[in-house]
Amino acid sequence: MSILYEMYETVIGLEIHVELLTKTKLFCACSTAFGGAPNSNTCPVCAGLPGSLPVLNRKAVEKCVMLGLALHSDIARCSWFDRKNYYYPDNPQNYQITQFYAPLCTGGYLETEGKKRIRIREMHLEDDAGKLLHRGKKTLIDYNRSGVPLIEIVTAPDFSSAEEAVEFLRKLREILLSLGISDCKMQEGSLRVDVNLSVKPAGAEENGVRAEIKNVNSFSELVPLAAFEKKRQVDLLAAGGRPVQETRGWDGRTQTTFFMRRKETPRDYRYFREPDLPALALTDADIAAIRVKMPKSADAVRQEMMERFGISAAEAAVLQKEPSLYALFCETYALQPDPKRILNRLLQEGTAILRKNGQTWEDVRMRAVDFAALLELGVSGRISLTTEKALLQRMFSESFDPVAYVRSQDLIQQTDEGELMETARQVVADNPASVRDYLAGKDRALQYLTGQGMKALAGRADAKRLQDCIREVLEDLT
Repeated sequence: MSILYEMYETVIGLEIHVELLTKTKLFCACSTAFGGAPNSNTCPVCAGLPGSLPVLNRKAVEKCVMLGLALHSDIARCSWFDRKNYYYPDNPQNYQITQFYAPLCTGGYLETEGKKRIRIREMHLEDDAGKLLHRGKKTLIDYNRSGVPLIEIVTAPDFSSAEEAVEFLRKLREILLSLGISDCKMQEGSLRVDVNLSVKPAGAEENGVRAEIKNVNSFSELVPLAAFEKKRQVDLLAAGGRPVQETRGWDGRTQTTFFMRRKETPRDYRYFREPDLPALALTDADIAAIRVKMPKSADAVRQEMMERFGISAAEAAVLQKEPSLYALFCETYALQPDPKRILNRLLQEGTAILRKNGQTWEDVRMRAVDFAALLELGVSGRISLTTEKALLQRMFSESFDPVAYVRSQDLIQQTDEGELMETARQVVADNPASVRDYLAGKDRALQYLTGQGMKALAGRADAKRLQDCIREVLEDLT
């Protein structure tokens, strides 16, 4: 990037829409299930028919309060809903029910992994719009999504790079998942991000005029989006122009933003108090009861894992993201309390096996009792590391008793110290040339002698223990 672009700083704020994991919509009893036949989950309320009246979903309120508590926000004891008036085909009521004047949660913050504190301006409840399906020259409307409960999270413009915004979104997604607030499936529209981006001269106090960019379908798109939009705005300023407040779209195919419309102002939406809903009143006791229901935060769960099992933060993070893996780990730990060995097998060999087989941890058929038995065979030296890894790969796809199997296949290693020493003496006696090489300082000869011993034992010995025996015999010759 040229010196011109380095003379300007990027300023980013986010508006995040989160669909809630509730069984019914925000103001009616219609299902929120994704993927139903078009317009199958609708009723007079979410279809915007005259005379229909909304009834607030208690679970949606609880989930918004939970998120507010997790993000250190102030929870309003009295809030209410407002009408945001606009016409668009996916909005059957010609208005959206939202919280403009009195949001449920205000303030708060989220600290990123880099320890930067990102301020939250507000979080409020609102209902979602329907979905437009473009088919050539025709546009179809599916109102199944109309009325699905949303939390809109508005951050302060505290991000100075797209990378910081991505870090924030990943941490927020982790919280949403751990609290059961949303499934965060961007491909299904349950987590949507709008980016407010402006530029300003480096070191300036006042931010520039922002553009709001929509249609961001993945976190990875934020980096090229920010790079293009910064260049567009800086080029405009360098040419003597002035950015205007506008809404733009992101085209992932061309990696560019495009003009959609001039940015509306609150006056354009003619907000007024929603007349069909009473004020939402919460007591301290209500909030305390919701706090008690909250699952442990992701950070708390990881810390608990680290303290209980003596594992690293990275290992705890992997276990937390894979519930099936964590369940297998805990069940195995109860039988074979060696967390390092368990994780070594699961995270190294196990991950490679899954990648090779095109599987996930949910596909693994291995029982914890069999896995623990396999680990014990390896720890005791009764089977070789090669055999242990081979059996592990097979156990990922089918369930069987490893102890019975190694006995039936004669895979038990030779562990008798006397027999190992006898084999070592025989190998030394049969290979005088390699013995002379070893005594002359050629360490590779010891590897050859060990291989000959393993061959004599048909691979049924601990190679390290056999090598120690051979070394001991050789040292007696010096």
